[in-house]
Amino acid sequence: MRKRHPIIYVIPLLFFFIFSQMIGCGGEENETSWNSSFPPQVEVMNAAPEFTLVDLSGNKKNSEDYKGKITIVNFWATWCGYCRKEIPGFNHLNEKYRGQGVQIVGVSLDSSTQVVRTFLENVPIDYDVLMGDRKISNDFGGIVGLPTTFIIDKEWRIRQIFPGYVGQEVIEKEVKALLSSKG
Repeated sequence: MRKRHPIIYVIPLLFFFIFSQMIGCGGEENETSWNSSFPPQVEVMNAAPEFTLVDLSGNKKNSEDYKGKITIVNFWATWCGYCRKEIPGFNHLNEKYRGQGVQIVGVSLDSSTQVVRTFLENVPIDYDVLMGDRKISNDFGGIVGLPTTFIIDKEWRIRQIFPGYVGQEVIEKEVKALLSSKG
């Protein structure tokens, strides 16, 4: 019987790693928007999509619940390392700015609420967590990499899009600018 060379097992793993780096989660950290290879097909200053999703308790939440606030919509998943890395920063921003008309919404693209509930037992999230689906992903331009974050102004217009990891300080800078502006 002929023995297979160990490289046969390494090559598929190498291709998987390279592909996962290209599409988002696990990719390079961004300091500014649009540094991703696959930006969503929506544009800044366009109206943000309307949506109705459910939270982890099964209650419906829709975009009307967030209008009139600066809303940060973060698409994420429990299996995404950079998504997990962003959570403490979003918790901090939520605590700091929620009384000033800023709302953070985490849209999980995980397969089930139970997966997210189990994750939250170890990693607390202090802002709204909604269960996403293919429709909301498509409505926001086709989310192809995680995390992806949208900053939406009080008039429900997309003001910034951050495909890939973005640090808390970058989001906070955008929030402060919107809080100090008329729009």
